[in-house]
Amino acid sequence: MPCRADPDCLLPKLARHLSNPRYDVAKILVVDDIAGIRSMLAHALDDAHQVSQATNGREAVRLAEAERPDVIIMDLDMPVMDGVEATRLIKTNPGLSSIRVVAITGQRNSERSRQIRDWCDAFIEKPFRLTELRETVERLAAESHPGTSRLSG
Repeated sequence: MPCRADPDCLLPKLARHLSNPRYDVAKILVVDDIAGIRSMLAHALDDAHQVSQATNGREAVRLAEAERPDVIIMDLDMPVMDGVEATRLIKTNPGLSSIRVVAITGQRNSERSRQIRDWCDAFIEKPFRLTELRETVERLAAESHPGTSRLSG
């Protein structure tokens, strides 16, 4: 049975979430063209956040406009529109520029990884630990609401 439908599974997740007074559920957008990676990243974050997914940069820009996520986890190498172009479009749009972007790449010294560093708020190189990703997302989500706690509002 999936965890979302199992109350015994949800209760520990809810308790863990409520024990973090920094902010309420953040909206996270996971963008990767590989379904297995997208699913793994979403699953690593969905116990504490509202997670949506996109398969390419074009979808990411569209969902960023529609959903206004707090944090986007952006793969760089994707078809249709790559993560560099999608991040540039998001960060140069005044209505979207405050969205935090975490770039993820396995190409440490590529031209793309150098380009994205100017636009993103955090950069994680593959392979990485899920705890590193979670900590980065938690920090950026909290920064997206400085000095406030969405739980207290």
